[in-house]
Amino acid sequence: MTTPSTELSKLLGVFARLPESGRVKTRLAAQIGADAATRLYEAFVRDVWRAISNVPVRRIMVVTPDAGDALHWFDTLVTGNAEIWTQSGDDLGTRLATFFDQAFALGAESVVVLGTDSPSLPFDLIEHAFRQLSQHDVVIGPATDGGYYLLGLNRRSLTDSKPELESFRPFQQIGWGGPDVLRQTIDRVRSAGRKLGLLPIWYDVDTFDDVRWLQSHLMAIEAAGDVCPCPTTAELLRHLEL
Repeated sequence: MTTPSTELSKLLGVFARLPESGRVKTRLAAQIGADAATRLYEAFVRDVWRAISNVPVRRIMVVTPDAGDALHWFDTLVTGNAEIWTQSGDDLGTRLATFFDQAFALGAESVVVLGTDSPSLPFDLIEHAFRQLSQHDVVIGPATDGGYYLLGLNRRSLTDSKPELESFRPFQQIGWGGPDVLRQTIDRVRSAGRKLGLLPIWYDVDTFDDVRWLQSHLMAIEAAGDVCPCPTTAELLRHLEL
């Protein structure tokens, strides 16, 4: 179901995992404990989904695993005209490829995907990403850890008139989880002759140092009298003894 104001040519996906102890935020869990890390991740998921709830595009929560418990948990979160898809593939690159292929097969012209590691992300950047895709083939939101928090493609980036470019997939053959993900992806975009748009850099929250930085950032936002971008996370951080 979609609303009359929904732009069906634009599709936004959020990649997320079931907040399950021992399966999410493993680096952070090693530092603050699995329970606290899992609770934080759940807060991230809730805040990211809340933040995009009013973006007037087709919204998809793309989840893993595809078992009943996970689907039930996400079904309580994803309401209204949004949808739940399951991730498919052995690694992140394959899962991204499957997601983009499915989105374009449904008629989308511009597709953006983001993760759930950046709960404080200013979500006007999503609208900025879609605007960039009207003039660029690929848009990337770089993260401070060497990866990226957002990736967007438009249909024409995959249907170039040159046959040798038609199989372009900037997210394949990438060293996922390493410090060179952004560099490798940009190299692939450039070597394929695609036009790249960049968003402002932002930070993921994967380690205890990242959590401390997030806490400081949220304190600064509160002191400035600005609206908190991630209220569920902020409330949890006030109660966790970190």
